[in-house]
Amino acid sequence: MMFELKKYVDYVSLDETNRIVLALLPQYKQFLYAEKARGLIQKAAKDFLGKDFVSCEIIDNKCLITVLPNTEEKNLKIIQSEVVDGLELIMRLMGL
Repeated sequence: MMFELKKYVDYVSLDETNRIVLALLPQYKQFLYAEKARGLIQKAAKDFLGKDFVSCEIIDNKCLITVLPNTEEKNLKIIQSEVVDGLELIMRLMGL
């Protein structure tokens, strides 16, 4: 399943292991390696996903979010709306 997004985000989907993949457009991957941004992304994912959140890992231009089994589809929709909107706001504020 692929969900088309906005200016900074390439896509949000589930991978083969049912992790939620939030991929930024390649030109913005340096944003994911800024310590402050990583903390904000992880906090936003935890806040929005609540008890379903397991972990958040950054690889290349992707955020890999693991949630509890059988909650992937529900949480994918949350990431597609809430977290992506927040990420885009943060990036605009950082001047990207």
